[in-house]
Amino acid sequence: MSRRAGAALMALGLLLLGAAGGLSARNRAEDAAAGASSARALARVDAVIESAAVREEKSSAAENPGMPQVQIDGMDYVGRLRIPNLELELPILSQWDDDRLKIAPCRYSGTARGGDLVLLAHNYRKHFGPIRHLEP
Repeated sequence: MSRRAGAALMALGLLLLGAAGGLSARNRAEDAAAGASSARALARVDAVIESAAVREEKSSAAENPGMPQVQIDGMDYVGRLRIPNLELELPILSQWDDDRLKIAPCRYSGTARGGDLVLLAHNYRKHFGPIRHLEP
């Protein structure tokens, strides 16, 4: 291999390492932001749930029949999830899309009252990442 080709491959390798480092930094920042937004929302969800106002909230919505919702900062929440073994407590958004998943875990389908509630979330360290450590 010529000296020129070797230098080009080294430059390409350094460029790819830089890109991987940038992607890793972006993922860590997104993870931290998701944890912070969930913590802020959880504090507000808890305050509303514990107040008498939650009983006056709408008891259902067209997209989410049978589940009370609380609106905070333009987002509808249906409650909170606690996993004591992981010291994990998260608010649950009533609907999902890519942007909502960056804030908190979301209801995918079903209802808690119906016993068929399905949740989804990213594997952020402050979201569902630690679930892999749970014992069945």
